[in-house]
Amino acid sequence: MPSEQSPRSRTSTLRLVFDDPVLEAEFWKSQDAATVQQVRIAAVLGAAIIVFFGFLVHEVITRGHMGDYVLRYGLSIPAILLALLTTFSKRASRNRHAVFGAAMLMSCIVVNHDIVFTDLPTDWVHSANMLVVGFTFIFLALPFRVALLLAFVQTILYEMALVHRVGLDWFYITYSNAFFLSVQFVSGTAGFMLEKSYRNNFLQARKLDEQRALAEYNRMRSDTLLLNILPAQVAERLRTDPGIIADRFEEVSVLFADLVNFTGQSHNIEPEVLVRHLDNIFSRFDEVVEQHALEKIKTIGDAYMAVAGVPAVRADHAQAIARSALGMIKALHGLTWPSGDPVHVRIGIASGPAVAGVIGRKKFAFDLWGDTVNTASRMESGGEPGRIRVTERTYGLLRDAFRFEGPQTLEVKGKGKLDTWFLLGTN
Repeated sequence: MPSEQSPRSRTSTLRLVFDDPVLEAEFWKSQDAATVQQVRIAAVLGAAIIVFFGFLVHEVITRGHMGDYVLRYGLSIPAILLALLTTFSKRASRNRHAVFGAAMLMSCIVVNHDIVFTDLPTDWVHSANMLVVGFTFIFLALPFRVALLLAFVQTILYEMALVHRVGLDWFYITYSNAFFLSVQFVSGTAGFMLEKSYRNNFLQARKLDEQRALAEYNRMRSDTLLLNILPAQVAERLRTDPGIIADRFEEVSVLFADLVNFTGQSHNIEPEVLVRHLDNIFSRFDEVVEQHALEKIKTIGDAYMAVAGVPAVRADHAQAIARSALGMIKALHGLTWPSGDPVHVRIGIASGPAVAGVIGRKKFAFDLWGDTVNTASRMESGGEPGRIRVTERTYGLLRDAFRFEGPQTLEVKGKGKLDTWFLLGTN
């Protein structure tokens, strides 16, 4: 993956905002969900600290001055509790940052009010201001720009309160500011680096998710392509064991179908039209094969090969292949070539043992070998247009449930004369 960020994921350095507003919204949705427990703890802890120090300084507050109580318990505590409630409501959570920002502003007002209107030691209130800074930049997980705005407002309030309390004592003001602004700077830098880290982690997580999604898509696509080439059981075996896959099956039925006079028709048809017609024909064959749960092995030119009983053994292999053959004849009924000539097919079927396996390393092929395969091919080549020729063994498996014509003797290369039958239909 390239290391450069895409334009939409770039962050404005000073403001810490993604250029893409949608990405920015996604980031804060993810960030708020990840930090919700931290923010709840911060809210509870902040409220507890304000209440605790209110109790602790009760006797020190200027007699008869109710401003601290009103700000502390009438504004600051309710604001914090309201902010806490937003973390439990999906609708209100959209305004969480604004509500927490307002709660922190109330806390700043309470602290700096005490500098001006109470008899509390100034060092105590300086420390309280610094505590507010830590909450603002780090603990509440606020957007850095919001925390920065709050820090600016707090600084103004602090400076105004400090000057009101000590007058123009420049040494004391400088001494106090040295600590306060140092804490602001350190906390702000930490908050900036934290959010930058969160944003980088968010982008990395998105990249990982995209890579996982792409890998899953490629795996599914690869599986789909593999299933288009290989039977499901064979594809699964190939995924778990990439070695040689080969099996012997004692009882299968093999079908070959060949289009009659395809070569002659192809001379007078445009290539695109020819391929479209061939695709239409074989698609109809595919539907028939799928309907009867056969396994399509391959197409060779204008020939179509399928098998029953591979890779899943089945007792009704001959019956399934016979129904498929009859279905193929029916599927071509009324179909013509562009020349107007009807489309005919010769079909040959043989039953017996066969060996099946996967060959190839880059381009896989599931194929079938054996005398049964060769005999089925001879049944097809020695057949007649629109008819289905079967071997004696296939006939013996089907004669109780199907109608036949025959026997007829067929001279088969390498096997001599064989008795064969034409399958006509079911009983």
